[in-house]
Amino acid sequence: MGTQQQKAPQSKQISQFQIEVACLKVKGYVELNRDRRTNQALMKEKALNEMLRSPSRIKVEEYQKFQQLVQDVRFIETCNIVIRYCDIVKDQSIRIFRCGGDHSKISDVMTYIESILFAADNLNLEQVMEFKDLMIFYFGPGFNDTSKLMNVDQELKLLYQNPLPNAYEVNEFKSMDSAKNKQMLQVATQNNIIIMLCYFLL
Repeated sequence: MGTQQQKAPQSKQISQFQIEVACLKVKGYVELNRDRRTNQALMKEKALNEMLRSPSRIKVEEYQKFQQLVQDVRFIETCNIVIRYCDIVKDQSIRIFRCGGDHSKISDVMTYIESILFAADNLNLEQVMEFKDLMIFYFGPGFNDTSKLMNVDQELKLLYQNPLPNAYEVNEFKSMDSAKNKQMLQVATQNNIIIMLCYFLL
């Protein structure tokens, strides 16, 4: 199983250290942006709850607010996947280095790499795009069009089946208990605070 992209020329070598540093940069940057987006989502949810309690409700505006919250949840869930996969890619850095740009030699790792590349286009965060550029340099230009990647995490793909959240996604979000949504966002915030404290104490 694997993509059919062209192998990168052997002259395009990258070091194990470059791979590890790239993973650490992506993970740290994504964690900070997840924390920021989580805080924004909590404020949006508070504003939406006030709107829902208003005697004069405007359904169109409510729907748009729910759409925005679904997009926030997409972003947060994507960040969680990227963070998880960055750890795996970093742990496999020696194998990635030794493959010399031949992705067929590390087919079991390509799901994690391709998923990060796919997420890069949807998160549009600088450090993640830099990781994508590094992998394209190493494995070849066939990895540039992430819509054609064959090993992307299915859970991640499902998040972006539609450019904007459709009515089904919005209704599914609305049907969830509000306390559960809030708890999910607050847990993400607490986790990021702990991570940031550990980072500055190192």
